[in-house]
This record gives sequence, C-alpha cells and structure tokens, in this order.
Amino acid sequence: MIEKRKISQVRERLQELDAVSNATMTIRANGLGSFFPLDGFGGAFTDAMAYNFDRLDEATRDTFIEAHFGATGLGYTMGRVPMGASDFSRMDYVLLNRTDDLELTSFCLRDDSAAPVACGTDYKTKPILAAQAALRANSQPALRLFTSAWSPPIWMKDQWMSCSAADGLARCHANASAPPLVECTATVVTPCNDNTIGSRCPQSDGSVFNDPQYVGPGRGHDTEAWAEGLLRHNADGNCYNTGMLSGNVSKQQAWADLYVRFLDAYADLGIPMWGLTVQNEPLTQTGLWNGMFFTPELQASFVKNALGPALRKAYPNVKIMVHDDATNELTNFANRVLNDPEASQYVDGVAYHWYTHFEGLYENDAGGPALGPVSEWLNIPAVGGGAQVRTVGAQHPDKFFLMTEACNGFALGTSMASSAE
Repeated sequence: MIEKRKISQVRERLQELDAVSNATMTIRANGLGSFFPLDGFGGAFTDAMAYNFDRLDEATRDTFIEAHFGATGLGYTMGRVPMGASDFSRMDYVLLNRTDDLELTSFCLRDDSAAPVACGTDYKTKPILAAQAALRANSQPALRLFTSAWSPPIWMKDQWMSCSAADGLARCHANASAPPLVECTATVVTPCNDNTIGSRCPQSDGSVFNDPQYVGPGRGHDTEAWAEGLLRHNADGNCYNTGMLSGNVSKQQAWADLYVRFLDAYADLGIPMWGLTVQNEPLTQTGLWNGMFFTPELQASFVKNALGPALRKAYPNVKIMVHDDATNELTNFANRVLNDPEASQYVDGVAYHWYTHFEGLYENDAGGPALGPVSEWLNIPAVGGGAQVRTVGAQHPDKFFLMTEACNGFALGTSMASSAE
C-alpha cells in the first residue's frame, strides 16, 4: 500500500510542474555520427480533422493549410489517412456494404458524415487535396501519405481468443477451442456529435463509459481474467472494437485486396499513397474503439501470404510498415515479424507510437517507471523507450523507422496533477 503522504508529495510536485510557464529545455545534438534519417513531419487526416475543416469558412481553411503546408508554415510533408473508421470517427463504418463479400463488389469509399452516405463521399480528401496544392505551389516535395486500418468488416475477424494483460492493457492470441470472447450485438450506427470528452458515442444497446462498473485500463493488472474481462465489458457487444484477423485464408486475402481497392480509390481522386501500415496498434487494445489484434506470427503470415504479394503486384513502390504500436514491444513483436524472411522481403519499414512512455521518447534510455513504484498505482506511463528503436534498427539496417502516431494529451484541459488524481 502506498502511503497517502507520498501520494500527496507526488501531487504537489506535479502541481508545481503545471505551474511552470517559463520552463526551458536544453537539447544537446551529437553531430559526430549518423543515425536515422528524418524524412519529414506531418499529421493525421482523420474524420475528426476533416469534419472540423469542413465547417471552417474559406479564409480560415486557407489559413489552416498555409500554417501547416504553406511557405510560411510548419513545413509538413507527410500525413496519415485512416482506412475506414478510427478512434477519431463519430461512428463505426467500413468500406464494404455486404457481409462475406470476398470479391469486394460492394466496395464503397466513405466517411462518418452520415449513416447512409453516397459511395465516394470522403471529406478527408478535401484537406489532403488542399495540402497537395500548397506544397506544389511552393515547389516542395510531394505529400507523402500512408494509410492505416483500425478494423476490417466484422465478418473478417475472429472473436475466439485468449488474452493476458501487459502494461495495463489486454493482449490476445487466437484460441479456437475457447468460446467467443465477445458476442457481436452492438455498433455505433449514426454519427455522434454531442458526446463530451471522456465519454464514448452511444452504441445501439448502450454506452460502456456510463456504466459505473467500467473496467478502465491500469498498470499492475496481470491476470488473464482481468484482460478478458476488460475487453468483454468495454467492447460491450461491439466487435468493431475487438477481435483478431480471421484465420480463414479467403478472408485474409479479401482484407489485403481491400487495401489495394482503397489505394485505387484515392489514386483515382489524384491522391497517391506513399505507404501503409499493416494494422494500427495490433497489441495494445482496450475495447473502447475500433481495433484488431495481431500476434507477430499472424502479422508475418498475413504479410507474406496475402498483403505483400497483393500490394507488390498492384503498387510495387508503396511502402509496407509493420508494428505500428508502442515502443516497449518493438524488440519482441517487430523483431519476430522481421525475423521471418518470407515476410521481411515485403516489409520496408517499422512504424511506432510514443504511448506508454510519458508521451515522448528519450533515445538513450531503455524505458522505466517515471516515479518508481508510485507510477503503477497512479497509472503513470514509463519514460524512455528510444533504446528499443535503436536496438531493432541496428538488427535490421535495411528497414526504416517512422513514428506514425503521437497524440499530445488524451483530454482537453487535463493537467498532470489532475491526471494523477
């Protein structure tokens, strides 16, 4: 049990840090050696971004594009585009309108602007086209876009899983002998506009966040029962939010082909893709937003047998990135995928996120608790983690490494002290 006095001391220290407005940081650059190249900076073209961009007047849109992609702006040259719904979408949706459509005849490019929406409606393309034009006008490099998927159609997923806990989150593997972890009974069926920060859009049969028994993620939980209970309760019947890629070969091929159809649809609009990640966060799921689990063996199998061949045939220059999750599992997950030579031949790079490490990376640190044993009790992420990037990079020098997601804060106005409370 952690003493209340120690918790009070931690809270007081965090309040002091929040109060510092003139803090400075010293950055020391080592110019004696070369490590990873910097290919560019950018942001994500999500449904949420497009929804807000669409509501701006023309002058404000122009200001926004100039601030990020123009001659006087940040110099962004990269962008991430979700394929289907993400945790920055107002409803659940996918790009196929029919179940078991292995031939993809019901493919429909769409967004979250309405429940029934005309195929071809995707307001993410508006800011992307504007960004492309701004870069061209200033003779800048072409916009490098990569896509990531959060969840395929539910029928492409299996719910027969066994799970364990790691870093306060559930991680799962296929278990054909187990009963379905989640029965698919719910979905977010219409765009949700009025939910507040910290609440989820209501599902067809209710919202988990309104349940006083909500099982939140937390460090220190390490039991199978807790992990499976977390997913079962939080998904609350919504199989968009959990499950593994089906072991069925035909369904895996259809999922790979859907990536190609998405690239086709964007290319037809004048938006070529530079790359893709195999799956957004295949490890760290909570069941609260669209997601799908992969084991490293499953990801390697999918890449070498379905996605890699399909993409190399249709778009041989589009980059394939594996992992696309936090750094703490790079040496385990990414390494195991890349150590499969049949999969590795299709892989160009490794994608990673900055979560679980205090929303930042210190390249010379292997990672560890920020405040010792107090960290787990307060659910404070570790610090460090950059050493894993360097380690895996040294083992696979033919692959590039790209940080593909870094949300700065999880709630508006949330201070470090209030998070501790």
